[in-house]
Amino acid sequence: MVKIETLKMKKQFAVTDNYDVVLSTCSGGKDSFVSSFLASHFVDPEKLYILYYSSPWDFPGTRELVEKFCVERGLNLIVTAPNVDINKFCVSYGPPNQRSRWCIWKIKADPTRKVLAKFPDKKILFVDGNTREESYQRRNIPLFETKRFNDRDVLHPIFDWSEKRVWTVIRSFCLPIHSVYRWSNRLSCFCCPLQTDSAWLSLRRFHPDLFEQALKLERECGKPFRRGYQFLKDLEAPQIKTGLREPRKMSLRFDRRRLSLLTSCNFEGLE
Repeated sequence: MVKIETLKMKKQFAVTDNYDVVLSTCSGGKDSFVSSFLASHFVDPEKLYILYYSSPWDFPGTRELVEKFCVERGLNLIVTAPNVDINKFCVSYGPPNQRSRWCIWKIKADPTRKVLAKFPDKKILFVDGNTREESYQRRNIPLFETKRFNDRDVLHPIFDWSEKRVWTVIRSFCLPIHSVYRWSNRLSCFCCPLQTDSAWLSLRRFHPDLFEQALKLERECGKPFRRGYQFLKDLEAPQIKTGLREPRKMSLRFDRRRLSLLTSCNFEGLE
């Protein structure tokens, strides 16, 4: 059983005493599950809510996994939905891309405003699972920050954690983990524009129905999902198709060191 520095965590979460409501965002991914798990231990359950942003682009089984996590721990769950039909908006406006990630606003930002309206005159703190190791853009995130663009206070309890530590906690405390992690190193929307070609190839291999949905959206709007403004249909090109490999070789996640961390994880969700 891995040790979590209880004293250190208590100090980090002590800031929650100054707030009326604590919203811990949980996407169903490994990092947000761990941060929500910690929040359930160190935050007053009366003020804690798990916030899940549902979307038509979620992998099947994700919402059920979050719901099960909350039921087993007696946690309050708030499920949001986009204010618009995401698929229709995508066809008319075009797929989100690295320059215009409108999906963040439609799936998360706009629904969040509705959630905040449920707590008028309340001081609210957000808890998320962002880590410095996750990406170059997040390399300098602090433990606590106030977002400039919306003036919201956010606590990042695992900001300085390594990926190895996250997986160790998941295994040691038997936290649920989506079966997508069997072949991918991240859980996001199945048509996320930030995906690499390897991720698209994996999606086509393991979830051809979801890949076909993305292809259909591309055909209807006439604009691509892939990086570099390239169409998914071009993945059929021989020089790209020959790059398809077995799942253990497609991602650094499946080297020997990381594979040992996944061996006893409780995989759930879509099989």
